[in-house]
Amino acid sequence: MVLADRDKVEMEDDIRAKVPDLHGTRVVCRSGSPMDLDDLALSSHGTARSVILLAPEDSDDPDAEVIKTLLALTHDGTDGPRIVAEIRNPTNLEAARLVGAERTVLLDIRETVAKLVVQTSRQSGAAAVYTELFDYGGDEIYFLEQHELVGTATYADALLSYETAGVIGVITEDGLRLNPPMDTPVAGRTLVVVAEDDSVLHGDPDAQAQPDLGKLGTAFGFDDHPTRAVLLGWNERAPIILNELDKYATPGSALTVVTAYEPEVLPELQNITVELVDASTTDRTTLEQHVVDGLDQVIVLCYSDDLEPQAADARTLVTLLHVRDILARLDSATPVVSEMLDDRNRVLAQVAHVDDVVVSGEIVSLLVTQLSEDHRLEAVFSELLGEEGSEIYLRPAEWYVEPGAEVTFATVLAGAIRRGETALGYKSTALADGDGASFGVRVNPAKSETFHVIPGDRVVVLAED
Repeated sequence: MVLADRDKVEMEDDIRAKVPDLHGTRVVCRSGSPMDLDDLALSSHGTARSVILLAPEDSDDPDAEVIKTLLALTHDGTDGPRIVAEIRNPTNLEAARLVGAERTVLLDIRETVAKLVVQTSRQSGAAAVYTELFDYGGDEIYFLEQHELVGTATYADALLSYETAGVIGVITEDGLRLNPPMDTPVAGRTLVVVAEDDSVLHGDPDAQAQPDLGKLGTAFGFDDHPTRAVLLGWNERAPIILNELDKYATPGSALTVVTAYEPEVLPELQNITVELVDASTTDRTTLEQHVVDGLDQVIVLCYSDDLEPQAADARTLVTLLHVRDILARLDSATPVVSEMLDDRNRVLAQVAHVDDVVVSGEIVSLLVTQLSEDHRLEAVFSELLGEEGSEIYLRPAEWYVEPGAEVTFATVLAGAIRRGETALGYKSTALADGDGASFGVRVNPAKSETFHVIPGDRVVVLAED
């Protein structure tokens, strides 16, 4: 059921154009203002399983409309369906929380997209992992409340107990924890798992996978070093991106910001020295001065504050073509991460061989949909995208398993357990040759699936640092 202050036929035409196959779902559109109690009654929202409240795009004050609609949804004080609401300005979160109370999950659009850009910019292939976890196309996150892991079973035991489901966390008396200590008891506790479908979670655990401990890696290292990066472009999310980058950076790191729309002020950072360059990000000469060999990352942001979406993406695409050509001439493997506004432009970005593309609207939509299904996912997403707790890393495979060996994913898991980490998947250089969309990343492979470890392979892990 869709209620919006738009023409009913226009909404139905948009849905048919964007979603040609509804797989049997019946969609009913109604015209009216969600802020109006009489119009809102048309939606029969009290009988819904969940309510999704989107921030209007054509409003001068979208958050005010969201908060007023929250008041309309909750004014009678009775229990009702859970609500997922978008907020565009973080300063309005507290006001929205006062209204939404316990029924509402609030998604800060600006901060969520900024955090995802930072997480994906730090390592090539990370966007494929996040997209896999957030969408419904492959493996998703579920909560396994009833399981047969009893007695002295620990989190380490749980990691090897399901052939086609990957355990990534546990809910304890203190709340949800991803990648807890390996000796954490799991008997009687809800497990957080990654699986293709919740049907694989029913029944007893499989016989515990047996890793080959003779093929564990002996290398041990850290990725901690001062970084050099370039950020091309600017928008309202850029200050948050700089602050998030600073949280992960080693002191002595440097960042060059090149933008045609100079910001009024830059945030004060602790670990990164920022150089601001006022210049066009599509000018080849300018780019050749700043996109040089030895960079750790290149981030390309769209000018969403100053240009229309298609014009902003067009300028981003031109910048990407120049950047990729410059790096190719330098024979540099520097990862490039780009932000897009329209998902259709992702296909065009692949021509420029961009490592990862974050599509703002798509990611937010995926998260909103997931949260409407299970509000407990809010804590999972918060930890995955924040600097507190465990985050996703893609680390050299030789840290976990023997280089050149043929190993099962169970053996990869054992290598991660030894380091106090949770293996989520594997990034294979061989797989990347035939799969440009996922960059060779396999999330939640079966424990018996084998990988031939070659130079450049990475293990996808949950780790604290």
